Amino acid sequence: MDSQSLKGLSLVALLFMLSLAACTPDAPDAAPVVMQLHGQTMGTSYSVKIINPPPGLSQTQVENGLQKQLEMVNAHFSTYLSDSELSRFNANPSTDWISVSEPLLKLIQTALALSRDSDGAFDITVGPLVNLWGFGPEIRAEHIPDEAQITAVLARCGYQQLHTRNNPPALKKDHADLYVDLSAIAKGYGVDRLAQWLEQHQVKNYLVEIGGEIRAQGKNAQANSWQIAIEKPEAGKREVWRVVDLDNQGLASSGNYRNFFEINQQRFAHTIHPKTGWPVQHALLSATVFHANSMTADALATLFMVLGREEALSFARQRNIHTILIEQTPHGLKEWSSF
Repeated sequence: MDSQSLKGLSLVALLFMLSLAACTPDAPDAAPVVMQLHGQTMGTSYSVKIINPPPGLSQTQVENGLQKQLEMVNAHFSTYLSDSELSRFNANPSTDWISVSEPLLKLIQTALALSRDSDGAFDITVGPLVNLWGFGPEIRAEHIPDEAQITAVLARCGYQQLHTRNNPPALKKDHADLYVDLSAIAKGYGVDRLAQWLEQHQVKNYLVEIGGEIRAQGKNAQANSWQIAIEKPEAGKREVWRVVDLDNQGLASSGNYRNFFEINQQRFAHTIHPKTGWPVQHALLSATVFHANSMTADALATLFMVLGREEALSFARQRNIHTILIEQTPHGLKEWSSF
């Protein structure tokens, strides 16, 4: 997935792992077996850590198995690869039904369901607006787009203009230049695919991360829950806000405190509201979401940065979603939790 795409611009790297270095217990013969892998995928980095892998599962087997999963995700969902299934759909000028694979159909249906549930605050067609404001792969904007430009691009966006069909699997767009970008959900999906592969091969203790989206299972090298540090949302700094435990969960975050520009002393952050076409203007700086899977956490973190603190907390509490929000107040940073 293109690192300049929507979710890449949502600063998914809010989180960093405290547990990437294995610690050895006091008794040398009790030292855990630690397997670590890392590399590049979806325009970002990934890392996997396994504690006490099952007998007979070699690092080569794990590397090859996980690589196949990553290649599949890119082949279906990448906007960075011109020959991916999603890129071919975006480039297809037809407004008739276009046959697609089951994985692409299901992921888009998941995204559209969240769009409906959030009344359009989450929208996988918002990419042209992101580009208009200079947060895409183009050169950073030096002026605010005028209303006519925003209105024209808004007409090309909107999840309601994308339709799905189950049998046979197909997608349909209302106009030829509708552009779908799954960056706000695909990295989380990729994390879940890697986790699924590990579990199918009897791995009990693991931490998987792609571009800051995480899923953890079991225990770390110290036989404790995996510990993840939430970053303090301040531009130009890398400080820990607080540490959370993660076990049998996915976790994702988005933030507005690094990717922004200022014109006439007014700040414009990269999170664009799909309904207005303008960058959000609320005080929420970061959203961290815990969920059973990383895919959903990934999408919700983006959604909450669109909604702002009050609406995000209401949305989360009504649906029993655990989120930690950090907001800028006149008296400094303040944390809010849905639980």
